[in-house]
Amino acid sequence: MNIARILQDQAQQRGDAPALIEMRGGRERKVSFRELESASARIAHQLTSRGIAAGDSVLILHGMSAELYAFLIALFRIGAVGMFVDPSAGYSFVERCLNDHPPKAFLGSMKAQSLKFRIPALRRIGLSVGTGPWPGALQIALDGSGPVLDAIADSVESSPALVTFTSGSTG
Repeated sequence: MNIARILQDQAQQRGDAPALIEMRGGRERKVSFRELESASARIAHQLTSRGIAAGDSVLILHGMSAELYAFLIALFRIGAVGMFVDPSAGYSFVERCLNDHPPKAFLGSMKAQSLKFRIPALRRIGLSVGTGPWPGALQIALDGSGPVLDAIADSVESSPALVTFTSGSTG
């Protein structure tokens, strides 16, 4: 079962109920199941239109946020693999991880994109997608409009949903 299908079911059953509650700067923000489902379907459409498909790994360097969860669910929706590397472990650690498991795409903020100047393996990733308000950036806003990807890929037992590289320093 694909977790995106569970979200789709919850969006139909619980619509406006909070799926995520985010605290940022002392302010609470609630995201409904319907909003999360809609955003993930729009993001999935954007990803597939850029050539991301089932089984492709996508490196994610993006801050914790409701948008990050919408992006992850969009990856699950198309059967792609989310990949996380702990950048606090150092540039050589990131380089080693990316050489061991080269992703097809890289999603990151402008700050994360600037790491390409220090980490050669980031420059070798075929598709680099920024987030933010500039032209060509992936729009991962929860409140938006645009084409959606209604289909949800079937999970493949032999394919992971996430690949995570950590330094192991926290035990």
